[in-house]
Amino acid sequence: MTPINVEQTNVNDDVVTIVNVLKKDLDKVKKNEILFEIESSKATVAVESPKSGILKIIRNVGDEIKVGESIGFIFENEAELQKFDINKYDKNKYEKKTSEKTLSAKALKLAKSMNIDVSELKRKKIFTERDIKLHYKMLNDNKMNLGSKPNFSSDDIETIDVSKNKYSEIENISFSKQNYVPCVCSVMLKNFKITEFSKKNKLYYDNIVPLLVKLSSELLVNFKNLNGFYHLNKKNYYKKINIGFTVDLEKGLKVPVIKDCTNLSYENIKLEYVNLIKKYMENKISQNDLSKLTFTISDLSSVGDVHFHIPLLAVNTSAILGVAIDKSNNTLNLVLTYDHQMSSGKEALTFLIALKKKIIDLI
Repeated sequence: MTPINVEQTNVNDDVVTIVNVLKKDLDKVKKNEILFEIESSKATVAVESPKSGILKIIRNVGDEIKVGESIGFIFENEAELQKFDINKYDKNKYEKKTSEKTLSAKALKLAKSMNIDVSELKRKKIFTERDIKLHYKMLNDNKMNLGSKPNFSSDDIETIDVSKNKYSEIENISFSKQNYVPCVCSVMLKNFKITEFSKKNKLYYDNIVPLLVKLSSELLVNFKNLNGFYHLNKKNYYKKINIGFTVDLEKGLKVPVIKDCTNLSYENIKLEYVNLIKKYMENKISQNDLSKLTFTISDLSSVGDVHFHIPLLAVNTSAILGVAIDKSNNTLNLVLTYDHQMSSGKEALTFLIALKKKIIDLI
């Protein structure tokens, strides 16, 4: 008997959800055949059969599973299957226990002095003294900016829990905000008719993102400060240009990444873009598809006419390009959010002007 255990797909997640079961209980399966699809806060990942044999399923779609736990078994033959008794199954023998992180001594002392619930810190994956200070500084800043809680009774307010994926997204944004100095600059291109531009440049359903991936990658070679991140008083530069694009089509916000863009033609970038969109729609986006992001493009034009769009920086990046196309006014706005620790307003604006010129040359 060979257990099918849930592997760690994302360092931030100790629990995943089964979103699809592709085989039936007691089906005969082959080694490396996909049996399940599980979802973490970052991606949907396929679970393959560790060997050939008879599949026994013990968990269902919608079940939340801890990393290391079993979701099924593979039996070599009918005889081995008949001997199996789930009630006598020894979890300690077959399942891997995830090592539970503990707070450092300094973190525990600080938490006690601030009257912070330790279980809350563990839930938010905060384990060090520095993390506690950063996290609760952010909370205090938010209170100063947003004011106190509205003076309403519980009868006046409906409260719902956010999904695990959304909670992780919020946590990532909160962490990112603590570690960069955000600044914004923008340029506008008037008399930009997307339909005509699309026909001339063979855009994918009037979608300008693949073209912007190509044009941005060409520029980023000479704008290293926009393709890196600032950490511990040092500038860090990525050796390759991997551009991610935001997609949120009612299946959750994801940022698929097109790798090594400088070595791809425009046609190949379009093909990769279409492939990643297809995988997103079919819930087949893998952790690898979302990894190694160095620069991001966020386009909200699919929602409708957008006049202005200021996106937030992703973790461990120094720039993100916001795209806003307003068909009613024939305008294209390009907005760059950048980390002032890495770059300057002059450099960011120079990048945008160069990008604008490249687009004008294609009109």
